[in-house]
Amino acid sequence: MPFFPRYPIEGEEEKNRIFLFRVVGDVIVSEFFRDESRVNGAFPKYLTFPHTNDTTLSRQSFLSVVIKTKIEILSDIMKLLLALFPLVSVASVAANSCHPADLLIGGSSDEQPLVKKWIDGYKTECPETNLILEEVPCSSSCGARRVCSEGQTYKGETPLDVGTLSRPWREMEAVSNNGFLYQCVDSQRQLISIDAALYALSFVVGTGGAAHECIIITGGLTLDQLRWIYSNLSRAELIENGWDPDSLENDDMDDNTHLWSELDARCANEEILISGGPYMSADHQFVAVELFGDLFDSSVEDIPIDVPRSTGPDTFLEYYTSRPSSLEASASTTSSWNDSHDLLHHVKNNGAAITFVKYQLAADYDDTISLVPIENNYGNMVYPSYSSILSQDYFPFARKMHINMVKNENTLRAMKGFFEFAYSARGSEMVEEVGYFPLAAWEQKVMLTVLDDDAETWGDITCSDGPSVMEIDGSLTAFPVAKVWSDVFRAKCNVGIKVRGGSSHRGAERVCATSAQNKVDIGMMSRDFTSSEAVSRNGYEYECVGSSNKVIQIEAAVEAVVVVTKAGGVAEKCIGRLGGLTIPQLRWIYSSFTENQLRYEDWSFESTPNSDGDQSTHLWSELLDHPDCPATEIKISGPADDTTFIDLFADEVLPSYEDGEDYASNRPDGFFQSESEPELVQYLVKNEDAISFFSYSLYARNDDNVSAAKILNDNDEYIEPLQTSIQDGSYAPLSWRIYMNVRKDPESLAMALPYLEMGLSDMGAELMQFSGHLPIPESERMVMKARIRAATGVEKERLECGPAGEIVSMAGSTTLYNLARLLGGMYEIGCDVKVQVDGGGSRFGADRVCGGAGPPVDIGLMSREWYDDEGVQNGMNVQCNDWDTDRNLLQIPVASTGIVLVTALGGDAKKCVDILGGLTKDQLRWIYSSYNEKELEETGWDPSSLANPDFDPQTHLWSELHSDCAPTEILLTGPSDLTEDIYYDFMEEVFDDYDNGEEIATDRPNQYVSGESNSIAVSFLLENGAALGFFGIGFYKRNADALSPVPIQNIAGSFVIPHDSTIQTGSYDLLAKPLYMNVNNDVETLPSTIPLIRYALSDSGTKLVEAAGYVAIVQEKRDQILASLCQIEGAPPSATFCGAPKQRSSNASNASNGAIAGVVTLLVAVVAVVSVYVVRKVRYGKEADSNDDANLSPYARSRTNWAEQEATVEEPVKDFKLKQNLHQHGNAEDEGKVKESDTSEATPVWV
Repeated sequence: MPFFPRYPIEGEEEKNRIFLFRVVGDVIVSEFFRDESRVNGAFPKYLTFPHTNDTTLSRQSFLSVVIKTKIEILSDIMKLLLALFPLVSVASVAANSCHPADLLIGGSSDEQPLVKKWIDGYKTECPETNLILEEVPCSSSCGARRVCSEGQTYKGETPLDVGTLSRPWREMEAVSNNGFLYQCVDSQRQLISIDAALYALSFVVGTGGAAHECIIITGGLTLDQLRWIYSNLSRAELIENGWDPDSLENDDMDDNTHLWSELDARCANEEILISGGPYMSADHQFVAVELFGDLFDSSVEDIPIDVPRSTGPDTFLEYYTSRPSSLEASASTTSSWNDSHDLLHHVKNNGAAITFVKYQLAADYDDTISLVPIENNYGNMVYPSYSSILSQDYFPFARKMHINMVKNENTLRAMKGFFEFAYSARGSEMVEEVGYFPLAAWEQKVMLTVLDDDAETWGDITCSDGPSVMEIDGSLTAFPVAKVWSDVFRAKCNVGIKVRGGSSHRGAERVCATSAQNKVDIGMMSRDFTSSEAVSRNGYEYECVGSSNKVIQIEAAVEAVVVVTKAGGVAEKCIGRLGGLTIPQLRWIYSSFTENQLRYEDWSFESTPNSDGDQSTHLWSELLDHPDCPATEIKISGPADDTTFIDLFADEVLPSYEDGEDYASNRPDGFFQSESEPELVQYLVKNEDAISFFSYSLYARNDDNVSAAKILNDNDEYIEPLQTSIQDGSYAPLSWRIYMNVRKDPESLAMALPYLEMGLSDMGAELMQFSGHLPIPESERMVMKARIRAATGVEKERLECGPAGEIVSMAGSTTLYNLARLLGGMYEIGCDVKVQVDGGGSRFGADRVCGGAGPPVDIGLMSREWYDDEGVQNGMNVQCNDWDTDRNLLQIPVASTGIVLVTALGGDAKKCVDILGGLTKDQLRWIYSSYNEKELEETGWDPSSLANPDFDPQTHLWSELHSDCAPTEILLTGPSDLTEDIYYDFMEEVFDDYDNGEEIATDRPNQYVSGESNSIAVSFLLENGAALGFFGIGFYKRNADALSPVPIQNIAGSFVIPHDSTIQTGSYDLLAKPLYMNVNNDVETLPSTIPLIRYALSDSGTKLVEAAGYVAIVQEKRDQILASLCQIEGAPPSATFCGAPKQRSSNASNASNGAIAGVVTLLVAVVAVVSVYVVRKVRYGKEADSNDDANLSPYARSRTNWAEQEATVEEPVKDFKLKQNLHQHGNAEDEGKVKESDTSEATPVWV
């Protein structure tokens, strides 16, 4: 039962009807009417049905129905349904997908129930497609044999058009390079193989019985142990056929007994009672094939059913059997999964019994049974779970079922429509009804693409020219990324890719391995290499410690754990009052250790300043003595034990996790765990005093229902989990990078290059939504592609580098972060240096380059001017005013950025903008603000910006701006508040009362649509001609063919179209700003930092600036800055930028005053033109200097200052000052007192 109706509405009338039925069903069946808050949390504010004349149903209207009696609910809802939708058939398949055909289907008995359901459902929508399913299934081998046959088989069987297999193809049957296109071995037939669903079996024992106790001792069962338990062969026969006798540590050598104690002497001396599915059922064949292999196919080895081993009680128990054991057998003669309850009752009531059933049934049963871990191919004992089944780490008892069709146009066209139905919401429900797993959405999309050779679903993909099979193994966290990329890549290329999930250690081990059996081409890791695994000098080229292998590290994705509570609940209020949570507080909340044990572990007792001294309680009030933190127990919850996040969270929060510390299960409410995402969300919604944690992707899908806690990072800042803070690393330590480590040899690189280029493309980033991860920023993706290309032999760019082996550190502005990562990453590839970049914001960049708020950095990244409490700014020279006040910095502009308003071409929005000539700041504020007209006017808004107001605060129509504009509601879109700084930059620029709570409106008839990806935003704008959106200029550039930019009124009153040139000249001034790198002016670090700055301002660096979506500085001004850098003491010489190296005195420079004056004169011009903002704003309680523009906003004042500078930019600067080298002389009071005779010992002043 889904917690909330499935999204999205796809537009067809019938699907809208299904959608509303689902809403109704979820509300009624879940009894939401008993708890209105759950409805409010789960139900969207408005439901819009696109194909019913824009009929809209509000949440409030729905709730007015919900609070009625059950009978009235049903009556009113049916009336509503009949009014909204005529009684038409419900369609899941596009009409043009139905294709007349007569196809015979047969094969695996495993798939029979599912395929039958699909066919019955599909016939109601496409009756002209005659799919004939054989009533009596044969087997997977039979299906393979007959679908490959072009005539009657040697057994006289009829050939099939479609053959079903519940196992992989065998080499004797058909071969394939990519896993989709198969060539039959014994005929000319070619087949297309499509994944249908996932099928898994679990071995189960009764909780607390002899079997369970033994499993705890052994840690699980190996395949050899399972074979001995279930085989009808004697010990000697087993050994003769490859069985390992060492799997029994306490073998009694008696073929008449199979005791638990034979596995381990510590286990009970009781006979193992075996049971399972009926003879030759799907479950029986699954287990027998995996345990006995060819011996089962040849009828040599099987499960002992007809002949008991020695006594009656150990007879194999079926759903139905002629010889029931101590449990009365079910009367059913079918193998439907409900009959498996008999097996579960059997193990529940017999402590020495073991059985196997479908995973879903066992997982949904109560805690009187326990699942058995099974050893996989890599020697790991793995519990069956949704994640281990999807990753195929639970191997070999999890596998995909396949439907294989003859490759001809008629069959493929007919089956494409069939699979459209099979992969629909109804088709997925049918999969669950028969006890299987539906494929993930992205897998379904891949399968449909395979069926359509001409499909352009994934765009252009360059295929590999290398060997045909690539192997990937490693981190289970990284597995979904590799899997989704691999399935898309192999669907379009004739390449086989084997992907396994396990651990980061395994990924490191196998990519460094030398044996052909163990090595892989790519090792996946969710952490960096340890020093015992591999070492690196530049941070991305690694040398393996245990072998001579070399590895290229590619960053592929980002993931994070988010700590969550119910939105608006007790827990959220307490955490909000605290400002966030610290890692020690999280440890106290979740740890199984007592407070005394934690203190012994050097845990900070200050985490619970209001401790009640009771070791058995964990109250919110213990964190803070405040009414917002009541004396109620903290209910803890989280993912299931066998999920990735449970271990990742423990690694950061429970430092003794490997030494006995665990999640507390002895709390009054226990530790609620679930691998079901909706269940975790529901638990929080039901319990406002509860806390949980799960992936960022799950939080982003449920951010209306749950609230994320800020976490204190290593720099003592409480950081909210946003896409930007996760990507830039400031949300630490609960975020991490996903790595693809590529073996640096010709064969591996040849296969990996096209695969990773696809994964690092825009398409690969879009696919991240299916893997549950975040993509790395576009700029970093460019760096990663350059890394792999350089490794394949593409010539590196020749750069002037700093000293080899040095580390250049940067931190600060999230707006500039991506560009800094791009420039730093490319510089690393060309130079033997390492560039470290942290985010955190401009304030953080100012603090760290001035020596505080964490380890000092060489370069502070800022997207604004300096505040007075941070530093004293004199042109481009900055003296730190906080932390290390002796630090002198050089403020160097490296790029600019801008926010662009956009509309669709030809819509109401575009037409109105054309009539107006553009939009003013006041019009933008009215359009987007959460304030009504009265509140706006009280905070400085000009009501005359509306030429035709309707005085209705509930509407925001285009016609209110001008009577000739359409009377349609302005639809709003823009970046997500979870993803981009642009969202906040826009509010800070446009909303004059932003500091007091003015924000983007969320209470409009049509809510603000956040474009969390390019495709969402562009689609919304193209589908809604009345929509207006704002995005970064890079977004607009990528979509310039589809969208129209809106001219914005500048300070001078002119409407200016956003463009690189208008941003560079400063005429587009409302929504544009420069980006600065503030370099520590230290003679010891300048040899390392100046070459990087030169690269950023070079032609190559400028290309990167533009490619990353920023606006480059014009050539002339870059040349001026580069020339001036040559005069800085400590800057390394440069033949490229400074001409031939000249003799220099031991002092800073022998340049004449005139030469220096000329350099500084040019630099002053650069400052005047590039500095769009000169913000002299005081933060943190200090007052700003008064001036004549006191009534202007800080942004207006900065633009006025810029405009005044621009007016005089072309006039030569006749006077300038030289400033003593503060690093040398260290006396700020002497500034401006330098005499002309002292200039030989002075450095240029940056004014």
